[in-house]
Amino acid sequence: MFPTTTAMLYRMNHYRYHLLSLSLLLLVCSLASCATGLLATASVHHGGGGGGRSCCCRQSLVDSNNDSDRDSEAVDSYDPSVPGGCVKNLENHIRLLDQSLEDSSGKGVFGWIQHEQQHHSGDDNDDDNDNNADPPTPRIATATALDADTRFGILSHGTQADPIFNYGNRASLELFEQTIEALCRTPSRRSTVPELEEDRSQLIAAIETDGHGTIEHAIRVGATGTLFRIKRIVVWTVRDDARNRIGLAAIYDRRGVVPYDDGGRYERSQQTERP
Repeated sequence: MFPTTTAMLYRMNHYRYHLLSLSLLLLVCSLASCATGLLATASVHHGGGGGGRSCCCRQSLVDSNNDSDRDSEAVDSYDPSVPGGCVKNLENHIRLLDQSLEDSSGKGVFGWIQHEQQHHSGDDNDDDNDNNADPPTPRIATATALDADTRFGILSHGTQADPIFNYGNRASLELFEQTIEALCRTPSRRSTVPELEEDRSQLIAAIETDGHGTIEHAIRVGATGTLFRIKRIVVWTVRDDARNRIGLAAIYDRRGVVPYDDGGRYERSQQTERP
């Protein structure tokens, strides 16, 4: 038998009630999901609250970097047996670089930068004409600021038999045409061009003995083979808090960097070395 009109109306209202309940349930779940996503996104952008991290700069250069790449509580190993890799505790590493340079020269990394900002433009063609002067750069006083800076380049490597870079700030990554991951797999010798420079083994030995020194007009090469000359590089021995030697570091002003034309000698030498 067919149902009566009253029964049909009852059933239709019953179905509408269940459809409305289901719709409300789906709406609540959707809103909860969106809230969770927003919270997760916020935690990433704010670095999870960790102190001293500088991942924002690195994420712009290397998409795979995240907060776990920089840990203010991590303890880095500087043992020569470490095959490579970037330092994790950026704050502590910069502190050791600054402390080591100050101990050997009387002026730390941040003091050296401040002096350069006050007294030198870093350009080969220094000019007293204010119209040609470079615009002032902001004061750099923290590890995060140094890590993100694009004027003053800083690099460091470990104590392996064939030393491998373990840190480079944004200025160095740009100049040497590297990502941070690629840099931390690169032996430091690959950034030099010994065939275009005089033997500086005695100078490096003196730097190791004295704790610091300066290399003038250093010719270096980027990852793609681009040659350039750095007017002045300050190099120093890096030590930990127990005074153990854990590597070498270098700092320079990119305003003293100019392209270098060797007439194709370097390119020809590389072609000769290829199998």
